[in-house]
Amino acid sequence: MDIETFDTDMLLDKFHAYYCIEQLQIEKSALAKLQQDGILCIKVVRNFLIVKDYIAALETHNNYSMKAAEEISVKYSMTTRQIQNIIYKWENRFRKMGERK
Repeated sequence: MDIETFDTDMLLDKFHAYYCIEQLQIEKSALAKLQQDGILCIKVVRNFLIVKDYIAALETHNNYSMKAAEEISVKYSMTTRQIQNIIYKWENRFRKMGERK
């Protein structure tokens, strides 16, 4: 599924709820402006949310990776293989970002 088919507002809302309220103190309107100006890449936002949801799904599925990927694939209307590729390519990047302080 192409990134253009995702609802940008939905992704920005989720990103704002997950990350920006607590850690960055950024208003949703500022996120929308950053996305419109091309500073905030919606694909990276989507991948961040997928990784975040995947990590949470792992906990509910007793660290069973395939079940977690299947749950997330339904949520984002993507194939399980697409979710696995995103997790493989992006999980370490986002974990490293969280470790920096």
